[in-house]
Order: sequence, then C-alpha cells, then structure tokens
Amino acid sequence: MQAVPREFDAIAARSGRPMLVISLGADRINGLMVDVQEPTNHINVDHYVVAPDGTLSGPTPVKMMSMDSGPITAAKIDQEAFDPKAIAFARLTQTERDAIALSKYPDARVTEWEFSGIGPDDREFIYLESSRARPVAVVNSQLKILRMQF
Repeated sequence: MQAVPREFDAIAARSGRPMLVISLGADRINGLMVDVQEPTNHINVDHYVVAPDGTLSGPTPVKMMSMDSGPITAAKIDQEAFDPKAIAFARLTQTERDAIALSKYPDARVTEWEFSGIGPDDREFIYLESSRARPVAVVNSQLKILRMQF
C-alpha cells in the first residue's frame, strides 16, 4: 500500500489543496475511495475513487447527512475533516500481517479498511475474512492495533 500517498497526490491534483478528507477506505473490488472536502467551499464534499487499475474517477458530489438532525454546515464538515497523511500508511502492510496473526485464522485475508477520522472516537478498522470468521482489527491513525473483534 505504498501507493496510497501517490494516490492522494493524484486526488489532490484534481480536488485542490490542501486536501482534507472526511472518510477513506479501500477494498479489493473498488480500490481506494476517498470523500474530500472542497478546499474553496468547505460545505461541499466530493467522492473520488482510484480503481485497482489506477484509474481516477471523480469528483462526484456527496450528500452529507446530519447525525443530530441539525443542518449540515461548513463548520461541521471542518470538524470531521482530517489530513489523510496523518495516517501511517507506511505501516499498513505490517499492520495487516499483525492483524492476520492476531486473528488466529491462518487463512484470514484483509478484505477492506476504513478511516472516518483520526480521533479516538472515530471509525478506524481493518476488516479480515477467513473460512470460519470475519475478524476486525480496530486500529489508530498510527496503524497500531488496539484490539481485535470477532
């Protein structure tokens, strides 16, 4: 996954800088999926996909939803936005290996990962799949495994 920072650069070239994201994730079928805050109009969020073959698509507007039934504001989007380079992607391959070992399922494979923020209360997961289970590694932005869920 050393390619992830290069993919961020390709998205930023299209979306504008500074590139702040609301969420990002990857799976085997779709590739890297990133929801990016527009740098010039903070209330707008656009979806970008870098397919497994390297093809970049987007921007596609994202309709944001409020969890507290209040209006979506630029300030709310600003609170959710984070710099994707704050995630230690250089450690991703090792963290995936560690998650497979901790799952205790030798046939486990990583199927996807997602980050919806980099704070302690945000969603940061690496999903695995094996013939007998679907373990999940809960990680932090430094890609340290905090716990496994089964």
